[in-house]
Amino acid sequence: MKNKGFILAFSLAVALIIAFLLFSREDSVTKTATAGKLAPQFEMTDLQGRKVTLNDFRGKVVLVNFWATWCDTCKEESPLLQKLVNDQKGSSELAVIKILFRDSRKNAELYMKENKFTFTVLIDDKNAALDYGVTGVPETFMISKKGILKHKYIGPVRWDMPEARAVVSRMIAED
Repeated sequence: MKNKGFILAFSLAVALIIAFLLFSREDSVTKTATAGKLAPQFEMTDLQGRKVTLNDFRGKVVLVNFWATWCDTCKEESPLLQKLVNDQKGSSELAVIKILFRDSRKNAELYMKENKFTFTVLIDDKNAALDYGVTGVPETFMISKKGILKHKYIGPVRWDMPEARAVVSRMIAED
């Protein structure tokens, strides 16, 4: 009887120690983008093969949109993003970055050319989607000039609507 109590107490102590070690390790916790915190950094290549990092856009509002050419709602959203880019011509305070999610570079190149889109497309190294906690496409993240994640949108956004434009304008106006 005494042995059963000792074994139970010992087992419980070992389980608590293991749980503590697992959950106290910083690298064991999945890091995902959280509003109000620094946006996860990334380094990827664009369609021209150039290395691009999030830090390249410091001082600008960055709209990061995860998308794919096979995604119908992404196809509906892309022209609205292009219109946003066109309407911001002359302003260097907004960067629209589309990160290709589970799709091929070739598909993206063809899609961009056929539609005459001019925004930056990055090829996801699979780490960015994990770091941002992307579960599907489209998903969009709005990052402040200081690199703070301000908004996350799951699903397509009507970037031509006054509400969406107001969010972009407010973020551009912030210091």
